[in-house]
Amino acid sequence: MKKIFLFLAGAAIALSSCNIGEDGNAFLSIDYSDDYGEPVFVNVSYDVKYDDGRVQTIDLHNSWDWGVYYQIDRGDYRIYWEYEYKNDRNKTIRVGNEAIIEIWIDPGRTKHRDGVDVYFDVVLFDEDHIKFTHEKDTEARHKSYDLTETNDEKTLLYTQKEQKGDYVLNYKVYKVTEYEVE
Repeated sequence: MKKIFLFLAGAAIALSSCNIGEDGNAFLSIDYSDDYGEPVFVNVSYDVKYDDGRVQTIDLHNSWDWGVYYQIDRGDYRIYWEYEYKNDRNKTIRVGNEAIIEIWIDPGRTKHRDGVDVYFDVVLFDEDHIKFTHEKDTEARHKSYDLTETNDEKTLLYTQKEQKGDYVLNYKVYKVTEYEVE
């Protein structure tokens, strides 16, 4: 009986040491460049994919403040922004661009080690430029996946994939609209 008790106790300890820790959290802050000023319009959204194949777009417009970190889910986020400029005929032109950024969460690891929290920053500039960076609490591993493609009504301006150690920053920027403001 004593051998069975020792065996069961040893098995319980061995199994508990294989448990996976909690996933880390992801936080996103969106801001604009002081050199160019606040965009005239910004919309942030992401898609939720359900097991039955349905996709629901969640719109985050007006639910955040500039430069504040908000906890978010993993996935591909779309940031659409518009800015205005004067052309050579002194007409106001409004240009809309969209960036698709990959937000990932650091997974928990064996032996109850939790994933680290990751803080993503997006800074919007006028025209077609964003600055996308991240900071993490400690080093950890991350595997990248390909960004979701969008429809053909947009013009792809550039794709960026930056490898920093085991971490990857992955994003695309599109020109969506350009029109004269009356």
